Amino acid sequence: MFDDDDDAEIVEFLEYERRPYIVREREDFFHSLDDIDFFVRFRLKKITVLYILSLIEEELESVTDRNHSISPINQLLLTLRFYATGNFLLTVGDFIKVSKSSASKIVKKVSEAIATFSGRFIKMPSNDEEIRKAKSSFYEKAHVPRVIGSLDCTHIKIQRK
Repeated sequence: MFDDDDDAEIVEFLEYERRPYIVREREDFFHSLDDIDFFVRFRLKKITVLYILSLIEEELESVTDRNHSISPINQLLLTLRFYATGNFLLTVGDFIKVSKSSASKIVKKVSEAIATFSGRFIKMPSNDEEIRKAKSSFYEKAHVPRVIGSLDCTHIKIQRK
């Protein structure tokens, strides 16, 4: 049923030496970057990041510090960096010094935590009058017809008259 090649493969697998566990020192980007550099990297102001963190921090806290868990602020910053750049998870993980798989789990976890607040911050027109006003406003500002809302990763301050 098994031949010598299979045995050799099994022996090779059993003798495989795992990479040693490395504890990486993580930089504190929140405090080490000035306001301008912080905004360039994460596309949000520090005060806004603190507000978002206050909403989702409980969801991001680890129950243990056993494996040098990633702090809620670093989880949020990793995710914001992913949103801001669209880089690969490996690159974003390198930024905060975590593996690609950890970066993937963090982005999913933080995104889900943020999404729970969507109803509080995203409001679509709910009646004919609001729809008419939204269409008119989009057309006046950007000459885009028949649009009642948009979702993008660009934050534009909309001023009401």
